[in-house]
Formats: sequence, structure tokens, C-alpha cells
Amino acid sequence: MLRCAQHDEGHSDPFALLHFFTKAYLLGSANGIHTALMARMRIAPEDRWQVKAACLKQLLGLPINATQRAMLSTFVSIYLPLNAQQTEQFAAEVATWQPQEKEDAVDMMTEWERVTLERGIRKGKRKGKREGKRELITQLITYRYGPLPETVQQAITQLNPDQILDLSKALLDFVTLDEVEAWLAEHAATTLD
Repeated sequence: MLRCAQHDEGHSDPFALLHFFTKAYLLGSANGIHTALMARMRIAPEDRWQVKAACLKQLLGLPINATQRAMLSTFVSIYLPLNAQQTEQFAAEVATWQPQEKEDAVDMMTEWERVTLERGIRKGKRKGKREGKRELITQLITYRYGPLPETVQQAITQLNPDQILDLSKALLDFVTLDEVEAWLAEHAATTLD
């Protein structure tokens, strides 16, 4: 849900509510100028990624030529800069779009935005694979030895991908949960990947 930055901050600006409803109207509009205005309004920082995604999606559906679309896209990019966390949220949103929408959106982005988006998507995939491996090894150990103590679960979350692979190989030789705990104590990661 979008928030009105002025209203949320407690300012007594009588136009804050009007400003908020104007944003909501502009998001639903099929007009290129409205899309540009939406980007220019004071958007609460935590909502920028949502508004940028909505603006880009709107631009995809507008009956304008490629030059106009590129100009409006650049305008949106300039007035809705995203930090690293917002870029990850934006990338996750774009990843849910239909393949053609994703391709068209990437075509509209500046080179820097494309690189950042691709980096965010790759980072998300790597993180997802790591989490999947951790979940799988946890399930295997649970299946073999029963419910795991919290300390074992925590130790598994601290493992890097190579250590998870090593544990999965060592697990083939373990007979007791004590052996798993001893292995984890010996191979505990000092940092998370």
C-alpha cells in the first residue's frame, strides 16, 4: 500500500491527502504525462520501488513510440532512484511479470539499471539456491535422526555452500546425530555467504 510521505510524517499540510489521492489516480491512468508526473511526486522512500515498477508497467501499455517511451522511462529513472534494497525489491517484482513484459521493461531501462537488475536477479537466484540446499540438508538430517535441536538448525544456517556439500557427503557415513553435531562444531562457518 502506498503511503503519503507528508501525511505519514505528521505534517499538517492541508494538501497532503489530496497529494495522496492524486498519486493513486495517476497510477491507474493510461496517459504518459500522468506516468511522468507520478514519478515526480514526493513518494515515500519505501514505496519507490513499487511506484517505479508500476510506472514502467504503465509505460509498456501506452500507445506511444519507442523514443517517447525511452524518454519517459529515463524521466522515471531519474526521479525515482532506488537504493540497493529497493533495487532488489524492484527486481523481484519485475521477475514476476510475464516474459514479454520483463523483456520490454529491461529494454526501457538505462544500462546502469539493467546491470543492477541483472545483478539483483543473479544474487536472488544464488540466495535461493543456498536456502534450498540448507533446507534440503536440514530435512535429510531430520528424516534420518528425528526432530533437530535448535543448535543444529542454527549451525546449518551458518554453513556456506561448500560446507553444505561437504556435510551432505559426510552424512552418508554418520550413524548418530552426535556425529552430525560434532561435524558442525568442527566445520562451523565463521561468516555467512
